Amino acid sequence: MNVSLSDVFGQDIFNVVSLTQAIIKLPSKPSKLGDMGIFASNPVNTTTAIVEELQGVLQLVQTTPRGTRGLESKHPKRKQKAFVIPHIAKEDAVKADDVLGLRAFGESTLSLESVVNKVNDRLQRIKDSIDLTKEHMRIGAIQGLIKDADGTTLLDLFDAFGLTRDSFQFNFSKTQALLGANDDVKVTAQKVCRKMQKNLGGTPYTGIQAICGDDFWDAFIQAESVKEAYRNYASNTMLQQQQRNGFMFADIYWMNYTSWFGDTNAVPTGEAQFFPLGVGDIMQEVLAPADTMAAVGTLGLPYYSQQEVMPFDKGVVFEGQSNPLYMVSRPSVLIQGTFFVND
Repeated sequence: MNVSLSDVFGQDIFNVVSLTQAIIKLPSKPSKLGDMGIFASNPVNTTTAIVEELQGVLQLVQTTPRGTRGLESKHPKRKQKAFVIPHIAKEDAVKADDVLGLRAFGESTLSLESVVNKVNDRLQRIKDSIDLTKEHMRIGAIQGLIKDADGTTLLDLFDAFGLTRDSFQFNFSKTQALLGANDDVKVTAQKVCRKMQKNLGGTPYTGIQAICGDDFWDAFIQAESVKEAYRNYASNTMLQQQQRNGFMFADIYWMNYTSWFGDTNAVPTGEAQFFPLGVGDIMQEVLAPADTMAAVGTLGLPYYSQQEVMPFDKGVVFEGQSNPLYMVSRPSVLIQGTFFVND
């Protein structure tokens, strides 16, 4: 008995809803920023994200004589900025040759379970590629510059908001210790903390995270004021497991981010990126719906998948997609760190 691929893939478990549920359930590719959950999920039903800028002003109030009118309050102006939400899509296929041997013994039809496994394998490949792209976007977002796979700029947050990024230079020179200034790293770190607090205004936060490139990290852990803290961390296995490959120093949680996208370091090797933790909606993952009729008017999901039968019943093409925008609505909280060693 001949079995048509159209017959197999025409079943309900391969419709748009079922395939989308299937790709969502598949395991995600491990990623440090993704695992940290620093971007709050915000599904929308449009393909653009609107950021409303309400620049509130806190000011000292001049005293006035009792019985006179108070000073007039200044009301902030609202500004709106629209950002196009990026579209990530990738295809894979299950061809007739891939399922030729998937008939169960004694059966004249294809084993549905075996076909599902083959489909899930293809969907996992798609999801891995999308997850890698998402992590690339997250890294870009905490630097304020999100780039496409070809290196072109998708979104420059500082340019969009008309801001200049704050940057602090750390002195990791060993001669600092000889001069009795071995707390220079702590002093600069505290400058970062104070600047972060100022830029956040009255927004509550739970901590400050530093994501360090390789050269910055190597110089940082060799600084005299850091060595003791790092030795205590490195000698405590339980602490290592709890601290997610990083440690606390000078009120900042420091972590080395060692990953590459092709031949490019995820974090510039001589830099550290500082950003606040626990700031609610300031850092968001805005999710738009898929570009399909079934998704029109619905809130965005983290992943979508659908299929299409090839001409002449040669196989089935699967598409997986995601439509995320990693947005930091107050880019001033993204602070850069650089370093020098003049020994």
